[in-house]
Amino acid sequence: MQKQELFQPELDRYYFDWTLKGSAGWCQLDTAQDFSHCGHWVNPIILKFYTFVEGDLIITQAESEEEFKQELKRIIDFFIRMDSFKCIDPMANDKNEEALERLGFGYALAGVFAS
Repeated sequence: MQKQELFQPELDRYYFDWTLKGSAGWCQLDTAQDFSHCGHWVNPIILKFYTFVEGDLIITQAESEEEFKQELKRIIDFFIRMDSFKCIDPMANDKNEEALERLGFGYALAGVFAS
């Protein structure tokens, strides 16, 4: 797993909402903590994560599908324990939804997950 940590105080979550497109494999990981300076995105196609919290940006690249699955499960479980997980939104992209289902995360998709 490769991680890159940056500080981007000039950005807000809407920058990522506009640039990380569903058509490019990006999905939004929705939590109760989301606001203009906090958001989480996952890409099951290229096995990548973006986490943005108040200017701190962490970009994580999994080296394999297994590593991606472990990391996504860890993140989902953390937010479930915090009673904050809502769902993974595949951004109206069937390929994203299919990839998440194939990786075992169909239960977490928007319209499926029930807290």
